[in-house]
Amino acid sequence: MTEQKESDEEKKLDYIVINWYCDNGESKPLLRFLPPEPPINSERRRLQKNHHRQQQRFHYQSFNETTRPQLSPYASSYQYYIANSAHSSPDSSIQQDRMMMLVEHEKRLARSRCWTLTICFGLLIVALLCGPLVLSMNADGNSDNKISTPFELPSHSKLRKDSGCDDSNNNATRSQAILGFFRRLGCPRHRHQDEKPHQESFSLTASLPPETSPQVPREQQQPSEQKQVYNQATVGDVDTVPAPSYAKSRSNTVHVASVSPAFPSYLDFEGLPINVTYDAQSIRLNNQGVVLLGGSMHPTRAAWRGQWERALDEAVHNGLNLITLYVFWSAHQPFAHHPLDWSLPYSQVLLQQQSDENQQQQQQQQQVHRKAEHEEKPVHVCQWELADAIKSCADRGLFVHIRFGPYTCAEYSYGGIPEWIGVEYPDIRLRRMDPTWLHLMEDYVQKATEYVTKHGLWAHQGGPIIFAQIENELGTEDSGFMQDQQGSKAAGSGKSEIEEYADWCGDLVQRVAPSSVVWTMCNGVSARNTIDTFNGFNTGVQWLERHGDSGRIQVDRPALWTEDEQGFQDWGEAPGQPLDYIWGVSARDVAKNVLRWIARGGFHVNYYMWWGGYNRGRTAAAGILNAYATDAVLCPSGERRQPKFGHMTALHQVIASVSPLLAASEALPRAQAATVYDEASGTWSQAKEQLAFTYSTNSQDSIIKEVIFLENNADETVVVRIPNVTNTALDEKEFTLKPYSAVILVNGNVAFASDTIAPEASAFSRTTWTEEDNDLGVSLLDWQSWREPVISLSTSHDCQQVESRPVEQTKLLHRENKTLGVWSDYAWYSSTFTLAEGPMDRVTLVIDAEKASAFVVYLDGEYQGSTDNHQHAEGLIRLEVPLLYNLSIGRQYDLTILSESLGYHNLIGRWGGGVGAKQKGLLGDVALVSHDNKTISLVSGSDAMQSTWCSVPGLQGERIGLMRKEKDDDDVVWDKVTRLSPYGSNQDGPLWKKGYFDTPLVGVNQRLFLQLTSGRGHVWLNGHDLGRFWNITRMDSSNNDQRKENDDDETRPNYSQRYYHLPVDLLRTGGSLNELVIVNVLANGNPTADPDDARLVFSWIETSSHQQHQFEDTIGFEESCLL
Repeated sequence: MTEQKESDEEKKLDYIVINWYCDNGESKPLLRFLPPEPPINSERRRLQKNHHRQQQRFHYQSFNETTRPQLSPYASSYQYYIANSAHSSPDSSIQQDRMMMLVEHEKRLARSRCWTLTICFGLLIVALLCGPLVLSMNADGNSDNKISTPFELPSHSKLRKDSGCDDSNNNATRSQAILGFFRRLGCPRHRHQDEKPHQESFSLTASLPPETSPQVPREQQQPSEQKQVYNQATVGDVDTVPAPSYAKSRSNTVHVASVSPAFPSYLDFEGLPINVTYDAQSIRLNNQGVVLLGGSMHPTRAAWRGQWERALDEAVHNGLNLITLYVFWSAHQPFAHHPLDWSLPYSQVLLQQQSDENQQQQQQQQQVHRKAEHEEKPVHVCQWELADAIKSCADRGLFVHIRFGPYTCAEYSYGGIPEWIGVEYPDIRLRRMDPTWLHLMEDYVQKATEYVTKHGLWAHQGGPIIFAQIENELGTEDSGFMQDQQGSKAAGSGKSEIEEYADWCGDLVQRVAPSSVVWTMCNGVSARNTIDTFNGFNTGVQWLERHGDSGRIQVDRPALWTEDEQGFQDWGEAPGQPLDYIWGVSARDVAKNVLRWIARGGFHVNYYMWWGGYNRGRTAAAGILNAYATDAVLCPSGERRQPKFGHMTALHQVIASVSPLLAASEALPRAQAATVYDEASGTWSQAKEQLAFTYSTNSQDSIIKEVIFLENNADETVVVRIPNVTNTALDEKEFTLKPYSAVILVNGNVAFASDTIAPEASAFSRTTWTEEDNDLGVSLLDWQSWREPVISLSTSHDCQQVESRPVEQTKLLHRENKTLGVWSDYAWYSSTFTLAEGPMDRVTLVIDAEKASAFVVYLDGEYQGSTDNHQHAEGLIRLEVPLLYNLSIGRQYDLTILSESLGYHNLIGRWGGGVGAKQKGLLGDVALVSHDNKTISLVSGSDAMQSTWCSVPGLQGERIGLMRKEKDDDDVVWDKVTRLSPYGSNQDGPLWKKGYFDTPLVGVNQRLFLQLTSGRGHVWLNGHDLGRFWNITRMDSSNNDQRKENDDDETRPNYSQRYYHLPVDLLRTGGSLNELVIVNVLANGNPTADPDDARLVFSWIETSSHQQHQFEDTIGFEESCLL
């Protein structure tokens, strides 16, 4: 085809060309977006369009910190051209607005790219001239010109040279060295679409008086004469190594550095089988005792694989060598009697790149091609599964502790057990010796372990999983434990049912799993053949002193801390007044607790959570926030929570450096009382609250001779005296310990102090842009709304299930279509009633329901009010809604109730959680109560009015697929949202809204959020359910609404969660618009509601030298993580 023909064909399409002008006046095309097109008429056009989108994808993914929009806008001239714009669509109707905003960004980026290319070209010339020098420095890991620090991780070049694999003269190595040189200079480069963005260096340095500066070189390194500092963390460029087995495909990933055999990386074993054993001190890998620092992350709570792997990279930077993850049964078998599906969130969803019309055309073309070529199969983009998540850990040298459940707790709906089990087996007793439960559990565990074996993920197969957990938190304080125990003893067994169940779990894994797997059971009763582990945040020392719950810890079992709790959040609670647990733990306290644990021989620590992510869809348990574990080391959005991230990085590097001495100790140290100075008497005496734990060696090969863990458990500052390595009185040193703190002394010098946070760990500020900022470059456009009609028993065609009483909500949702499982948080209930005797004044509707439930009440289709209970708990509760007007005798009323689940409780069989099926909806009576206590029941009973109930599962908008554009419906007419007429004339019923926005240029350190400040409901991004939202405010201890000051000295509501992260992995590229759909069940009777209650927000953190811009080490500090 000639160029003229191509030009003519291109003119047939709607398109927009944006031009920018160089300094010489020449006009060049800057960016082109193709809105939805008519049906594709040629294979050539389809290929051209795909190529165009691929270029756009690279453009978005290659955006990094150097091209981030600046605060001062760059004024530019532009022109746009729109041809043949007759086709009407949401996309084409707002093209001009989109371009007006995006062109400013593109102008600035073009200027930035010009400068970047110029600088990089100059650096390239320098690198070519200095190439031999660069290569010689990389090849020689012990260069005299290289300044070493005591806790520096060994370079890749040195590791390869020490192992006899030095290939520094190889051409590939030369190329990598030059690229590494550019990266160190900060010069950008083009990346493949699957390549991870380069992580920028991050370092912490704290000054220290000379007398307390440690001189603790690592092993096989000469002591440096340079003055050293403590609480120093260095997290920067991490060299890459050839990855073993399946990890070879991702050679660009960061990896756990091989510090020593005592602090290993999975990559050290090169994909060979690993023999995992244990003794009273530690887990042993190939008979080598090891120190394990782990963090809990759940792939089910990640938006997609990209977000999961970015979090893993951060775990490596933080100094971890272990990842602990739950397998949520309900996520992999949401439908009854269906096979287990090991895929992970959104893995089977093809992100839409076109309008529905074009997608149908493509499907038709694919069907034609498949008929012609029988071997062609449909391809799913974004597909990943559990094995992929585990292999991603292995790629980075991270070991894995896998926790199968089937009960996980984890603030996850139903504790990770599928909701359909309680419907299919209504009399089941979960987590007890119920034959039905045992059969279901065995089938799940067997298939789960077979899946891991099939993919070769066990350590004895050369995989990263070094141990596994069965069941979770079986406690002896459970209700009925003593009765079970007494009954069992009377029957001659001597054990309670819970203890028998724990032993059955131990027998189960021996039957269905490989015999070489090491198994754990945490926090409570454990089986004979498992290691019981500790969960908690500040009582680990007491647990160790009683040798764990089994009495065998540090006798013939190692001390493992499975959950170093970092807290979680409930709707309506505040950091200072958590409702039922802890909001978070400060970095200082976390470090102190870890030091006290390791000092007593606990060589395994796992932070729960290290990264929490978000509770997408309906996965949040009763009353649990959308954002999970917001005070963890990594924010739910994937940002580093400072100063905790930096402080813990410094701690982890010190622990890794002294791990050889810890792991080599033949016996656990005994606590020794420190000598404390009494200021009143001026004398030294033995302390009671200040303890020291010493690890030492006489080996001539070890430079680290002594490591002392020193702790102050008193509420006052003290001065203690500790003998030096020579153990002579003349060499004693004095140290000042703050209240409730701990330090590590290495060779007599302070290497880390829990109470001292390096200034650089707090030197950060947060920048937040909203749609009102000119530089944001993106806005929610073309808002439309639709009011869902309120159903009525007397008039609605949806009332197909009419019975004498309301149908329980879980059963209602499940039985409608078992292939969908329990698919909604909502159910409609409707009934009619007529007063036979006397009017009723000031009437209140009383509803018997389960905790963590909400209800919206309508009478004759008019909104009356709403009520809710958002406790993180379960049990029946009575809720009340006052009606707006009095009831008359002889008149028929239509009563409609919208029931909303705020999550199933995650506790089962412990701490108040029952072992039976969990329920939602209208569970007991629904009654009318007047001011003079006259009561009329509306549910069938001896004293109830004869009435019938209509039960409808889900919202109508969900059933017709409004959130996914699955189909059109004649009953849905979207209204344009404006400030004068925000939501149309009908003001009652759930409100559905949808809007569009372009995919912005998101930097590596930037995050895109949706700010929601009105109502309660769900939000969908491009068809993906991002979970529940709610504008509930935080309450103080007196249940009063907390307010917070703005920069203008005004106050605004202090919402439990205001910002909802929009993951970049779920955004569309190639010029296609993103679609946001929101359903708000509380937008009733408010004709003046603000259409701007939803807006886009850009936010990021960056280093700051200003004293006023310092992140605080306080629980719930708002600037650290946007919430």
